[in-house]
This record gives sequence, structure tokens and C-alpha cells, in this order.
Amino acid sequence: MNDKAQIHTLEGFFAATLMVLTIMLITRSAVIITPQSELAMDVQLKQTADDALAILDIAPETALQYNLTELVAGWDNVSATSQNNSLHALEFELGEQLNNTMYNVDFAYVENGDTVTVRHVIIHGAPVENSVVATRPVTLYNSTVVQQKGNWSISPNDLKVVEVRLIAWRV
Repeated sequence: MNDKAQIHTLEGFFAATLMVLTIMLITRSAVIITPQSELAMDVQLKQTADDALAILDIAPETALQYNLTELVAGWDNVSATSQNNSLHALEFELGEQLNNTMYNVDFAYVENGDTVTVRHVIIHGAPVENSVVATRPVTLYNSTVVQQKGNWSISPNDLKVVEVRLIAWRV
């Protein structure tokens, strides 16, 4: 029995597996659309909006002053108006990431066990027909809300899941 032949066969099998997995990872993680049609621009805008929320959510303390959970926890529970946005730190961070893009931010959460409440926290205008929506769930604990001086009603042993909705569009 030739042991070298068996080792070369296994080595070839593992190399082929590694190449296939690498190609699968690359094709699944990138959106590849060649023509610059309206659909392609919408996909690109959706990816940008998703990335903006993801960066805010997982950014280390050294990169940003507050992460998404801290920004949501520190909200004073006042809805925004078209003249006054109620979450200035989030507005600043999103404005840095979404250049030349209009956006609104809403919070959706369950209130009193069964009612879904949607509150507008940042308003930059009325979304157009081809706007995209990126969402990111945020889990709030009472300790985080107290630390950030927010105005959420969460009991000490409870939690609240808030869906952050970023509605983005280009004009």
C-alpha cells in the first residue's frame, strides 16, 4: 500500500474543499450587479443602509462614542417632528455614514404586551417611492437604560426588544 498516494489524495481533497468554500463565501457576501439600473442602485442603497446600522451596532468603544444599543437606550421617548429630531447623537453618526442620502429613523417595539408602537425619532422628509428599509433589532436592559439616562419603562429583571428602522432614499 502506498501511503504517499493516500496523503496526496487527502491533501487534494482538502484543497478543493477550501477553494469551494472560499468561492461560496465571496459570492454570498457581495452583491454583484453589473448594469447601473435603478434596481442596482436600490440594492446598493439597501446594502449601505444595512452596513450603517451594523457598524453602529458592533463598533468598539474606541471607534464611536456610543454604539446603537446605547443610543437607543438613551432616547427620551419623545417623537420627532419635521423641525426637531429627538436623537441627535444617532443622527450625527448616521449622517457621517450616509453621505448624500436622505433618511428617517423609526423605533418599533411592543408596548403593554400586544401593541406594536412605532415612534419617529429622526425625520429628514417624506420617503420617495424607491426608498429602502434597513432594520436592526436592539435589546434593552434596565441597567443600560439607567446608565444612558433613557426614558424607557423596563422593570429591573425585564428586557425590551426595539427594532431600529432606517428608511433611506436618494433624491
